[in-house]
Formats: sequence, C-alpha cells, structure tokens
Amino acid sequence: MKKLFKYIAVLAASVLAFGCYPEVLTPDQNKLPSASDFDVEIVVDQATNYVTFTMKNQGVVPMWIFGDQKIDKTANSRYAYTANGITLRFRDAGEHQVEVKAYNANGISQGSQIYTFNIENTFRDPFNATPYMKAVAGEWMWNHDVDKHFGCGPNLADPIGWWGAGANEKADWSLYNDRMTFTEDGQYTFNPGEDGKVYVNAGFTALGTSPDGNDFLVDIPEYTTTYSIENNWNAAGIEEIWLVLPPQKNLSYIPNQTIYDNPRFMFMESKTSAIKKEMKLAAAEAPNGDGTISWYYNFVPAVHVATPEELLAGTSAEGKVWVMDSEAKGHLGCGESVENPAGWWSAGANEKAGFGLYDDEITFYPDGKYTYSSGADGKMYINWGVTAIGPNPGAEPDIDIEWPFTESTYEFDGETITLAANTPMVYVPSDHVWNNPVFHVAEITETTLRVVADNPGCYWQMIFKARDVKGPTGPTLNGTELPAELSVSQGDIIEVGNLNLAETWVDPDFFEVSGNALKFKAVAGDYQFSYDKNANWIRVVPMVDGARATYENGKALWIIGDGGGKPSVENAIGWSTGEAPLPMAQIGENTYQITLAMKGEGGSIKVFGQSDWGIEWTSNKYSSFNGNGLFKLGNGTDGDNGNIYHTDSPAGYYVFTVVDNGGIFDMTVDKVKQTVWDAAADSNLWLTANLNNMDFYFATGEGWSPIDPAKYSADGNHYYLTFPEALGALQWQAQVKYKTLGFSTSADKTYDFQVKILSSEDHPSITIKLVKEGDDNTYYCTERHAVKADEEFVYRLDNVAGIDMEDVQLVFDFGGGVGGSTLEYYDIIFQEHRAE
Repeated sequence: MKKLFKYIAVLAASVLAFGCYPEVLTPDQNKLPSASDFDVEIVVDQATNYVTFTMKNQGVVPMWIFGDQKIDKTANSRYAYTANGITLRFRDAGEHQVEVKAYNANGISQGSQIYTFNIENTFRDPFNATPYMKAVAGEWMWNHDVDKHFGCGPNLADPIGWWGAGANEKADWSLYNDRMTFTEDGQYTFNPGEDGKVYVNAGFTALGTSPDGNDFLVDIPEYTTTYSIENNWNAAGIEEIWLVLPPQKNLSYIPNQTIYDNPRFMFMESKTSAIKKEMKLAAAEAPNGDGTISWYYNFVPAVHVATPEELLAGTSAEGKVWVMDSEAKGHLGCGESVENPAGWWSAGANEKAGFGLYDDEITFYPDGKYTYSSGADGKMYINWGVTAIGPNPGAEPDIDIEWPFTESTYEFDGETITLAANTPMVYVPSDHVWNNPVFHVAEITETTLRVVADNPGCYWQMIFKARDVKGPTGPTLNGTELPAELSVSQGDIIEVGNLNLAETWVDPDFFEVSGNALKFKAVAGDYQFSYDKNANWIRVVPMVDGARATYENGKALWIIGDGGGKPSVENAIGWSTGEAPLPMAQIGENTYQITLAMKGEGGSIKVFGQSDWGIEWTSNKYSSFNGNGLFKLGNGTDGDNGNIYHTDSPAGYYVFTVVDNGGIFDMTVDKVKQTVWDAAADSNLWLTANLNNMDFYFATGEGWSPIDPAKYSADGNHYYLTFPEALGALQWQAQVKYKTLGFSTSADKTYDFQVKILSSEDHPSITIKLVKEGDDNTYYCTERHAVKADEEFVYRLDNVAGIDMEDVQLVFDFGGGVGGSTLEYYDIIFQEHRAE
C-alpha cells in the first residue's frame, strides 16, 4: 500500500502544476475493492474482433490493463482503460489476457484478476476514414449540462481521473459558446463565439501570459482549416481512432504547448453510431512532471435554439414573411377564449378562397418594423360588423375592401404581438381589434405562427405559415424527413410526422405503436429508414459505416426468396439482391425475428449473411428447426439445401425467429393471428344494433342556416346518401347520427371497428366518430379523412382498448362535400376483438 499512496501523491503534485485540482479524500482501507469478489463478463464478437468488457460489481470503477506487462504491481498503465462496458477491437488472433483491477472512493483494489479470452481471426481490414468523417460532420459544442464534460487525468486511458468539471462549471470562461464544425470532405472551422475569446491553461504561454498566474483568455478569430481521421494499433493490439488537426490549431480549450503544437485527440468510443451522438475525446499525452497528463473533451451536436423573436422575424434585415396557411384546419376561427379560439367555428381547408385573404402577406423585421400587403388583388378581408373602416353592410356575409400597402411597427415580448393602432393583420374581425391590435401567440415554430386576436367575447384564431421556409413534405422521424439514416437504441420513442400511423402498415419486427409515435424494438445501431408510398410502410435497414450491414460486420441477417414479403405477398422479395432482400430485426443479443406475409403455396425463402449472394445458411447450420407443421427446411434431397418451404400452411403472416449460437441457428416458425373482418359474422355487434333512432342535422353558411338533410336509404348493412345541392362547407354541417345503438363496451376488453365508404365525388374531409351517448369527449375515434371519387375507402380500428360505455353512438359528418353528389357506406363492423 505504500507504493499506492506514493503514486497518488505524485499524481496530485503533477496535477497542481497544470491547474487541474483533484478532490481530497480520506481513504478507508477496509472498504477497498477486493479482487476475489470481481464479477466480470467478457463478450467477444468473432465477426468483427470487437470485445466488450463489463464489471457487474456495484460501486466500483474497473481498470482493464493490456500489453506485455500484465502482472500485478507492474501494470502497463499506458494500455489501461477505466470505463465500464467498454468495447475495444483487437487485431491479432489467439489467446489474449486482461488484468483487472478496480477502484472506489477509498483507492485501488487489493490484488487483481487475470482473465483470458480468445480471438479466432486476425483483423486486417484496411482503415477507411470515411465513416468517421461522416460521423463527425456537423457543428459541435461542449456537453456542458452534464458532469465531467471536461477534465484531466494521468493518461489516455484515464483522461478524467484527476478532475472533472461539474455541469456548467466553466460558464464564465468563454468555453461553452465555442463551435467546432467538421465537414465530410475534411474541412474544420473553429468559431470562438461572439466575444472571440478562447480559454487556455495558466501554464500555456505561446499566445500570451496569464496576468495573475491562473487560467486566462486569449483572442483567436474564427478560422477554417483541415482535419483528418487516423487509426493506430497500439502495442497491446488494440485499435485507436484519432482526430488530428494541423499544428497550432485548437479544439476549443488549449491545455499545453504539446497539444497546441501537435493537436491529436483519441476517440474514447470508436463506434461511429456512438460518435454521432456524443464525441468523447482524450488529448494526446503531454509531459507533466515525472509523468504525463491527458485532457478530456466531451462534445455533442450543436443545436441552435431559436428565440421566439428569431422565429417571428428571422435574423436577416429582410425580415420574415408570413401568409395565411389556407390548408390548415382552423386557419381562421373563433371561440369563447384564448385557450379555445376555434371552438365555435373553424375554417376548413381553403374555405375562404373566394375572398382577398390568401394572397395577403405580413412581414416582421428584427428592428421592429412591420408591413402588411393586401396582395395582387389589393383586397383586405374584414368582418361584416366592422364599422371603423369600409362600408358596413350591417349583416352577413363578411366583405373585402380595398387596402393599400401598410408600413408600421410592432412589439413582441415572446408571448404577445402588439401592433400600432389601426394596423391590420390580414383579417380584421372587429372594431376592438382594429383599435387595439393585440395578438396572443399560441404557437410559434420555424414554419408556423398561430395567433389569437384579443377580442373579449369572441376570440379569433389565425394560422400563418412562413412563406419562404419549406418544411418537410414527406414523413418524418424525430423531425428528419425520410429517407434518413439515424442512430437509435432499443426502446427509443420516435416521433412521427406527416404520416397517420392508423392508416399505415407498421412493421411489427421493428416498431410498436405509441400514439402517433413509434417505440423501437431492435437493438441499438445505425438504421436507414425510408417510406414506401406504394405499400404504405416504413422500411428499416441496419447499416454499418454508411452501407447495408452484413453478418460479418454487424451481425445482420437477411431474407431472400419468392415465398413472401412485406407488408403483403404483393411485395414478395424474389430471388434478387440489392434493394429487394429484407433484414431480420435483431431484438436481442443473439435473437432475430422477421414477420412475413407468406403465399399459401409455392415459393421459398432462405437466410443470408448480406443483402447479396455470399454467406448463406444451409441445413447443416441449423441445430434445430421447428416449423410447427407449417414449414420445412430443405436439406438438398428434399428441397434445396437451406431453403424454407411451405408444408401445409395457408396464406398469412408468419413470424420466423432465429437464435444464433455462434453461426448455428435454432429457428421457430409461428403463424400470426390476424383480425377477422367478416361483416356477416355473428360476432358483429352492428348487426344487432338499433338503427331506428337516427338524427340528421344539415346546415350551410357561417350562420349555420338549416337546410333539408340528405336523402337516405338502407339495404341490409349498406347505406346510401344523396346530398342536397346547398351542402354546407364546414365540419358538422352534414351530420348523420346513429343514436343509442343498443350495445355497450367495457374497459376490460378490446374491440375492432370497420366502415367502408364509396363517394361519387372527391370528398375533402369526412368525420367518423364512435362516441359515448351523451358525452362528446369520450370516443374511440373522431378522425377526418379525405376520400377519392370512385375509390373504396376503408377505415379500421384494430384491437383497440375498450372504454366503459353504456350506450354507443356512431356519427358521420360529410360537411365540405359536393352538393348533389352521392355516397354510400357499408360493411360496418363493431366486434369484440376477433383474431384467427
């Protein structure tokens, strides 16, 4: 123990020389970790030579020691690593050893343990920097909100062992506004922030001298240079990946002359999927007294969070132009309060196309200037009750008036926009708003501005979109438009945009639906996500270094064959390579599954180690195959070797599950139960419903003037409507309501619901609401759907959780349809969930 404490004392002294201050502890030798208690797990990936080292003991930090010196008391600290769960790549085949120590707050363990592991193949893959350059491409900032984002230690293996900064500890040192930007083609830009200052260590003198002997700031202007990514196999046979800058270029903080002259930084985690999320770097070791010192840098992708002022007016002198979002429901509306500003009335898409509204533009400038343009027609839309401007008709409808280009001012406090008196914001709803133009900002993003005019008694909503900012038009995952390669982890919740999951086939191997978000089921890694519009599903492909993963580099398994596909047999894979093969989802360390729509007869499939010809699994690579009487494994005599064939299996979905035992498979095939959609079945509660208690409500215009309802007839489970010529354009102006159907539902069951619709004309928005009698806010569905002319539209709720309802109502609304058109709905099903 004398040597141990002497070693610690030397380290502490050398730390002080560089201004890195360790905590002072009083060790309790009775609480030191004991090597005999170590619980160590070593997992070797023989396909990639990556080895993962994990210590399962609680409250200790392991030290993994490699190299020629592996004997206790003479550890080669140059190749010691202190992270738990660390993954390292080894170069050479053969038997390897690791000496394991551990430490806690009281010191280093008494003794050590030697563990042996075997590498089957020598790794000689030529180094390719491109995947790493793709991983670092982008703008980076300090991960300052977490503890130990910055620190120092004795060497590369432990660059934070002496001291680590607390969250935001260096906020006063002009560190956290630094931005480091890398491009895929090798360009590096350093931006010191608005103050142009860079934080340097007290002992660094090349750019100035500390006025008081402490750390200080120097001036370094923004610059662009180059960078490179290099690898190195250290003497312990472990691959190191390095970020290298030209001499005398800084990566934010400058710790010493050595790093300034030779700025090299080793990645603490070398997998590209991890680097994309968080860049953990250790600066090359520099002399420090009798030893060395290394500094730790923890960066994350920089995200500029725009202020509300920037979202409203932009950042350029040209300002930001907004126009009415005519496609948005409720782009104009009114209601009882700021919180419910469209509860009384809500404009449908393009409902006001006949007025001078949609070509108007409003522009906010960063300096407080505001302009209003009434557009090419020179018309401004005002409420019929406005008397302060224009001719007051005294009654509906609202009117257009001539209005010139207007320049004025505005104030914005982040919550409320206040215009100068008598300044328009596209629509003028009242004299009060004209004289007191105050607008509550209910929502503001880069592309959307939703405001509520302060008009007591009747609050008005307006929704604008940024004219020159184009948001994603296709489906998005976490805000990124597809196709996209994303790094995700098992269990991640992925937000979905521009896609209705209720109408999308969701791949059960990779996703679980959570509202309109997806929970990711496969193991962590890089995946390519793309949306297949024709088949209406999100396709997932595992990736390694920007290319499709293989069994050799990413433990990926692929299915090729003409027996089935996703999401239906119409999308059968076929015996082709490239884009066609489908990956199995790796859902555990050695467990995979794929759900395929299989043909009733004919065709087969086979497992491959890549989405191309090459490694494949023949029957001798299966230790067991359980087809449950549905499928068989060909052995070369009875079917092609390794092909999986139907035996007595009907068409449908099947789950193929593989357990990989080092390249030898156990496979099981199970049939997926599917919801039965049989409108004539006894299980269909709709067939027992009381359909004699119906209501029709039809109205038109903003005044909701009552009109004659649609002509209605029924033939069994088939219903026909002919709409009046004066059909209302607004939601809820063409209601057909089936009241008190005569059956109830309960929360301890699940249910299926279906309705099919066929319209003679395009219908922009049909509402389907399955709701509790007497309670409009308790319902199974209330969605609106566009229906194409002469195309059958099928709406389904599949296995949805039940709601306690004594009486169920079904309400349709056809407001916005074409007057005089016809529509039929049919094959309605409501049943306790039924699957076979």
